[in-house]
Amino acid sequence: MTSFACRTRNETGSVIEKVIQANSKREALSLLQRDGLFPISVSAVAVAEYVAGNPQEASRGSGQTLLTAKQKKKGGSKVSRKELMQFSLQLSGSLSAGIPILGALKSVRSLTKNPNFKRVLAGICVDLESGISLSESMEKHPRVFPAVYTGTISAGEKSGTLDNMLENLAEYLEADMEVRSDLKSAIMYPAIVVITLCIAIVVLMVFVVP
Repeated sequence: MTSFACRTRNETGSVIEKVIQANSKREALSLLQRDGLFPISVSAVAVAEYVAGNPQEASRGSGQTLLTAKQKKKGGSKVSRKELMQFSLQLSGSLSAGIPILGALKSVRSLTKNPNFKRVLAGICVDLESGISLSESMEKHPRVFPAVYTGTISAGEKSGTLDNMLENLAEYLEADMEVRSDLKSAIMYPAIVVITLCIAIVVLMVFVVP
């Protein structure tokens, strides 16, 4: 095995430097992605040389690294339902047009404005290139892709109807947003009435009753 000195970023954008053991640079990239890290640079180097140039201890395990408690937090950064709905529609449209899944995902990634979501999609692309399925890669990011989402994607992969499943997910997310919006509106009016009554009572007790 070869030692690779890696400079990476985690889901929060923090820079992490580490050394991992891998048979190839491709395998090293796969190990980094498995740990939820996104490579900035990866180069073969002797472990002793890396540790000598870095006052912190370098990690030698298969993708294992020394992280703070905050850096160990996994699962990706939160993505809004609207962004996830748009992603589902865009990916569904690309697949329906006959574009291969990897090319479609890269195309959608280029259109994504959320930098955190863009990093997650970049990691998924790396997973797909290494042979991991889309649903398995999405399961690494539960804060971005809920369990019901990844489960539906898995069903679509097995049945060969991934484009239809993505379209169904987009419709589900849109309906969910509408329900939440209606619920907020329904709660807001009584809340405003109650607050107004409370203010009126306070005014009466302070300025009128005395």
